[in-house]
Amino acid sequence: MVSKIVGVGHYLPEKVITNSYFEERNPLFQYDQNEERTGEPIITSDEWIMRRMGVAERREAGKDEYVHHLGAEAAKRALCMAGMQPDDLDGIMLTSVTQKTRFPSAAIEVQKLIGARNVKEAFDIGAACAGFPLALYHADLAVQASRGNYLVVAVDTLRKITDDTDANAPLFGDGAGAAILSYTDKREGILAYSSGSNPFDGKSGWILQGESGKLRMPEGKSVMREAIESMVSLSKDIKNQLGWDNKDIDLIIPHQANIRILKQVGERLGLEGKVFINIEKYGNMSPATCAVGMSEAVEQGKIKEGSKAIIVSFGAGLIYTGVGLVY
Repeated sequence: MVSKIVGVGHYLPEKVITNSYFEERNPLFQYDQNEERTGEPIITSDEWIMRRMGVAERREAGKDEYVHHLGAEAAKRALCMAGMQPDDLDGIMLTSVTQKTRFPSAAIEVQKLIGARNVKEAFDIGAACAGFPLALYHADLAVQASRGNYLVVAVDTLRKITDDTDANAPLFGDGAGAAILSYTDKREGILAYSSGSNPFDGKSGWILQGESGKLRMPEGKSVMREAIESMVSLSKDIKNQLGWDNKDIDLIIPHQANIRILKQVGERLGLEGKVFINIEKYGNMSPATCAVGMSEAVEQGKIKEGSKAIIVSFGAGLIYTGVGLVY
């Protein structure tokens, strides 16, 4: 007995930020863990951003548009696809690091916005970029226990905490994705989970929110190496748990952290043609990257009924999460 994903949806803010925005703000700078500028100024360009990050544009939420607003819109789309009403939901799990307030939770605010009056639990999960697979796992457990319908929302407004003088600023964008899980007694749905957490040897400081409130990534090269290793390892573990070979896998959706990371993950796994990539359009949207990716993959027919997929992610902490599923 497991849970099956019966609906997905995503929402992107209207405002588009192209790379010219950052070219106009040259030079950019590297920052250390104490938020002091280090090294030489960096003159960025569209070519530099595309080569190093793979991002052509990203979305930005409006001044009065917050995590719960984006999340509610994605949730409505997932409900529509599932053929459900808000009152059919039993629980809401939302993963984000940019909620407007710590309490009430953004999950509660989404519940209120969509009018889900029968929800029995609604709460936030803080796992940064690794939040979507983690939330899917916990929603799966809840569905198994209750046989109810659970909404998972992965959303962030990273642009609100991005310092546009930071050389990493062009990487980040805003967006939301959602999935609805329901009970099934068939051999489909969320079938495997893999994770890890390693804050040791200074790793908890590799990606952080500084005292200024701004997002900092002072150890970019180390983050890149760790992201590749962790997402490859998660994928292999999930394959082993399920007895899948590469020919069995229809799609892998890795966290859209950086185009170089995505290419390396595909190459290391021997799945180059099966890696979903949308980073060029949206940048890194934290946990929303995998959720939006899954929604777009369904929309584009890359995932359909019976498809076997792996979703893997990596985030600040450092924390690593992944799920294997049959759609």
